[in-house]
Amino acid sequence: MSILSHFFVAEPEVALRNDGGAGQVPELRAEWRRVFAEHLKPLSELLIGTSEGFDTVAKADDYSSFTTRLPDALVRSLADIPDPTAASTVQQWAQSEDVWDANETELAALLQDLRRLAVAAARDGRGLFLWNSE
Repeated sequence: MSILSHFFVAEPEVALRNDGGAGQVPELRAEWRRVFAEHLKPLSELLIGTSEGFDTVAKADDYSSFTTRLPDALVRSLADIPDPTAASTVQQWAQSEDVWDANETELAALLQDLRRLAVAAARDGRGLFLWNSE
């Protein structure tokens, strides 16, 4: 069974539905598999100096799905990463033990999606969320 991992930009009320941002426009979503908040914490350490602030905002009673809000400071930092810094960030992130067997190419693609979503979240004053479901 594969774990769905959908990143989406939304108001907190939308995240509380715990549905992965269903109905959000594609520009405000990124669909991945098997990416959890734990995998983003080393990136957060690199960019903002802490892995704190990943808050679970909704979960199914049987824990089959849950939604996590990424820290606002991380979102702002992602939105502001210049291209030259992104490559070195990916190299450092790839060295973490918490990176689910992802290679640098996959991490670069994920960082690109996170940057795109962070720019939209910062521009619109909304949150960036990660939804995981079986």
